[in-house]
Amino acid sequence: MKKLILILSAMSLIVLILNSCQKEADSSDIQKSAITKITKAPPSNLRVWHDNGNPNGQDGIDYGCWDQGGNCLPDVIITPKDQKTIQVLRDIYLLSLSGTQEQIVQVVKENLNVLSSLIDEKILDSVIKGEKQLTVKGNLDENNGAYIIVSENKEIIQVQPMKM
Repeated sequence: MKKLILILSAMSLIVLILNSCQKEADSSDIQKSAITKITKAPPSNLRVWHDNGNPNGQDGIDYGCWDQGGNCLPDVIITPKDQKTIQVLRDIYLLSLSGTQEQIVQVVKENLNVLSSLIDEKILDSVIKGEKQLTVKGNLDENNGAYIIVSENKEIIQVQPMKM
């Protein structure tokens, strides 16, 4: 009888330990997800992209998304832990200032896995094929947002705002 109680107690302890490990793994997976969409706004609620052309402008004043009825998608939050995404956005931002579209396409090709969590893969394919152009406005940090701008024939078709 004592052996049976001891065996049942040991089995209960093992089940509790395994269950607790599973919960810890689940919460760890949630913490690893560094990119979070704030909302899924219907197209009629999309904001308008504004840019007064100042290359050294300030987010929210010289450029950004506000007002209703435009092509700015809902904000995406990038956590400071997601250094790879932040670095890719900064690389494209710097190339947008002084590089070429071909150099940006090369960064897109090398970082498809990072960018596909931010931009539809069909759009990325169009950028790689040269059908659309991609630039980044703003150097993403705790105080400033960055905006992935997708255009076709110099017409902006989509803006993806990023915040930290």
